[in-house]
Amino acid sequence: AIGGDGMVVSSSEIASEIGVKVLKNGGNAIDAAVAVGFALAVARYSFAVDLFYGLNHLFDRIPVAPAASFQ
Repeated sequence: AIGGDGMVVSSSEIASEIGVKVLKNGGNAIDAAVAVGFALAVARYSFAVDLFYGLNHLFDRIPVAPAASFQ
């Protein structure tokens, strides 16, 4: 699906259209990617498993400041 100022591509036309709507309503590429990911998770169960495994892996890698830095 193609919008006026952006493009969204996925394996599902409906998921791509959702991503374009997010962009048209002021969202950025990350917002559109997350929306498309969740739309694909609904449309394709195997994608949901991969998506949530990937997000869990990503959040495990985010650095956390030591507790002493908050004092």
